[in-house]
Amino acid sequence: MTPRAPHVLLPGFLEPGPRDDLLALLRSRRAEFEAGRLVGGRLDAGIRNGLALLDLDEAAQALRDRALRELPALAPRLGLPAFTPEEVEVQAAAYGDGGHYDRHIDTFVGEHAAAASRVVTIVLYLHVLPKRFGGGALRLFPIGGDHGPVDVEPEHGQAVAFPSFLAHQVMPVSCSGDGPDDLRYAVNIWIRRQAPAGHGRDGKLASVT
Repeated sequence: MTPRAPHVLLPGFLEPGPRDDLLALLRSRRAEFEAGRLVGGRLDAGIRNGLALLDLDEAAQALRDRALRELPALAPRLGLPAFTPEEVEVQAAAYGDGGHYDRHIDTFVGEHAAAASRVVTIVLYLHVLPKRFGGGALRLFPIGGDHGPVDVEPEHGQAVAFPSFLAHQVMPVSCSGDGPDDLRYAVNIWIRRQAPAGHGRDGKLASVT
């Protein structure tokens, strides 16, 4: 098989009404976004320069349900074996002028590996139309081989799914303002498999694209 960056575009992940309501929610809660953190809660704007909102309240459940409905068809398209989902995480991100997130993966190694059993990442993009920022593509890196990366432009209402172990980065964003209508918003949805017996969760794990 030709090496590639496995991903699936989902242009209609949400219906227009719920999609626009979600964008309105993120805009209304702009002041609640905080600096995005790395694994273990560390801050490093040189690696990750963006904002995060960890709690989407009632909106999160609809996104969890939608992701689980997609999962049976998504897994084989991403080259993943079937698995039993245990948990679905939902977080939001916002990037303003100069925002970026260097190359990373959404799974973890070392002491965090057992607790962070993320298998599928789904990223839903939202922004005001017409778009008030430039850049901000999601760059997906191929698994082996000599092929170059794949860039997915952040289009309002479109989601992209990929294996959580796939290396990716958020390319730099440029915009003239930092208000609620200027930002590149994204909602990350991580589908976790059942963890081995005896392993707990680490609440400090975070990685928003």
